[in-house]
Amino acid sequence: MHPWKSLFISLMVIGLMPGSAGLPSRAEPAAGESPVPVTSVAEMVAGSDWERDPLEIDLLRAWDHDGVHFEELFFTGPITHGVKTRVHAFRGAPVSGAMLPGMLHAHGGGGSASLGAVKFWAERGYVCVSFDYQGPLPGRTRFTDFGAAILGQREGRPAGPGDVPNARWNFWYGATAAGCRAVTLLAQDPRVDRERIGAYGISAGGYLCWMMAAADARLKTIVPLYGNAAGIYRDRKTQKKAGNRRSRSVRPGRLRPASGGP
Repeated sequence: MHPWKSLFISLMVIGLMPGSAGLPSRAEPAAGESPVPVTSVAEMVAGSDWERDPLEIDLLRAWDHDGVHFEELFFTGPITHGVKTRVHAFRGAPVSGAMLPGMLHAHGGGGSASLGAVKFWAERGYVCVSFDYQGPLPGRTRFTDFGAAILGQREGRPAGPGDVPNARWNFWYGATAAGCRAVTLLAQDPRVDRERIGAYGISAGGYLCWMMAAADARLKTIVPLYGNAAGIYRDRKTQKKAGNRRSRSVRPGRLRPASGGP
């Protein structure tokens, strides 16, 4: 069975079928001080208000096709160390309808915002958003711009899912915050029933679903497909040193109790 078809059936069962940013504030350390370690999901998202800051949507294009209204856009994601993230996304919805379920698509590793995923769900009565969290990979002309404050690039650290000095400087935290702001894009859409918003992802996107579910109570359900991932470091010594911190903060096994939905 096609994975999207099996996912569609699963969501019928859990009630998401039709008819049925603000970045957490945490003070920057003063000069010479070390950042406060983050050792749990609760600490990592403490103070979160994903709807605090305006989305500042920049609509690139919009069109209708076969009963679906499509949009390509940028919106403001997390704001970290004063740097705004501009998230690239596609959004689609039936040309008519109200109180529709919302679906967030998280692509896999090396992927990007998917117009195909948006089309699949919009044709079935959902308002769907698919967003990019990978950034400027080779050959891309439109992508999410995290700025130098995210993705481990600060102070010359290479981009990657490391969590030194703490999980808030982790690639996955930046991706999670962008995803939670994409949930805001759905929740503030007047066509969406915000009590029926879900997310799904495959591979790295499945792992990201765990992160978002633990960080955002507006997600009523997630479907992570092959959603397990471990930190990838450039040497084994760094990986071993960071392993305990990662298991306390960002591994899927620790995130499941923190998520409130199925």
